[in-house]
Amino acid sequence: MNAQEIAIYEAMGAGDQFEKRSADEIADCRTDGSSDFSTRGYWLDKAAAGGSLEAKLIYATDVDAFFPSAAEMIRDPQGLEEYKRKSVRYMSDLAANGNIESMIWIARAYESGWMMERSPVNSYAYYKAVDLSMPGVMPGDMLNHLRGLLPANEQLRADDLARSIHGRCCDGH
Repeated sequence: MNAQEIAIYEAMGAGDQFEKRSADEIADCRTDGSSDFSTRGYWLDKAAAGGSLEAKLIYATDVDAFFPSAAEMIRDPQGLEEYKRKSVRYMSDLAANGNIESMIWIARAYESGWMMERSPVNSYAYYKAVDLSMPGVMPGDMLNHLRGLLPANEQLRADDLARSIHGRCCDGH
């Protein structure tokens, strides 16, 4: 703000209020905001437990809100397991209602083995269910590659599972 703008506020009789508000805003900018960010996990947990769809999605994808570092995860293995359990439950609930983002999250979780036990069959099935729900979202070459990594008997099982997932969540939704 320049001197002329300040003079205008003073001429209007708002100089003191303007100065106080400006000082407060500057003080807010000087804080690092860590107190706001340190509670985001708490509020995400509350909102997700309360049923917020957006909070459930963010909860499962924002591990930093709960564990700012890998060291924190190592220090709190029970908390980490609880976080994983809730994340899987929230994403499973959303996927059961046809939420594509959560279905992709589940597919990746099965693929990586980080949030859920690694399962190439389940991973492919969820990716395929996404493709059945929204053709073209999943690249065909990716689906073919993942399917090709499975033994023949597991390919059939994964295709059946994909149709089942799609039928439960998305057929008619």
